[in-house]
Amino acid sequence: MDEDIIGKKILGFQFTGGPGFVSSMKYLIGKEGTIACFDSSGTICSVQFEHSRWSYPYPEILNHLVEDKTIEELLNEIKQLNTQL
Repeated sequence: MDEDIIGKKILGFQFTGGPGFVSSMKYLIGKEGTIACFDSSGTICSVQFEHSRWSYPYPEILNHLVEDKTIEELLNEIKQLNTQL
């Protein structure tokens, strides 16, 4: 369990196994949420989305963290993409 990820952003994703992905979570795939806390076992993260809170498996959630980038980093990525075209 990595408590440093509390407060970080993730993009909602589909998963198998515990805590259980339900069909009403499908609309959250690709939507941004904030990691709120861990359960007592440290294997499940609670993620707050705009209007709801859902449980996601840890450490799988680490693969869906949103990177904070500066404007300069984003512009450099765009420039690199343009030169590759």
